[in-house]
Amino acid sequence: PLPARDRRRAFGHRPAMIHVTREGAIVTIALARSEAKNALPIAAWEARIERDPDNMELRLHYGDVLISVGHYQRAVEALEKTQASFPTAGKVYWHLAHAYWHRAMRKDDGARRRSMEKKSYLKARAAFETFLRLAPDDSRASEARYRLKLLREADFGRY
Repeated sequence: PLPARDRRRAFGHRPAMIHVTREGAIVTIALARSEAKNALPIAAWEARIERDPDNMELRLHYGDVLISVGHYQRAVEALEKTQASFPTAGKVYWHLAHAYWHRAMRKDDGARRRSMEKKSYLKARAAFETFLRLAPDDSRASEARYRLKLLREADFGRY
């Protein structure tokens, strides 16, 4: 592998580092933003999920990875599948709400929207509300309430 200094130069920025602890082993996957550089790490995540489909934490981390590299629609799809498998787990709705939030804020080409896209905006609100209903005492509840307040005050679909 390239030294850190050369990796930043080669990729044009510092890659995101994702750490997953599974049975005492730490797996680190470095991700860069371009599709070609992401194809292998994303395929590795998908292979791990296929080997262990009942691992909710692994699926949630995979959704975070997709968000971090700008694959918002894929993150939504992956987290919706996780939500279908684990419908009563509050943290799934936390991650799903974030995926909807990012999807509402970005166009398909990754450009920032001037206002939130209505469908994803409504789904983000619903996911935060479900999270708060399922896990009102979770450590992230105050942030969820704050984000829900922002969503209620946000503009959507006006531009």
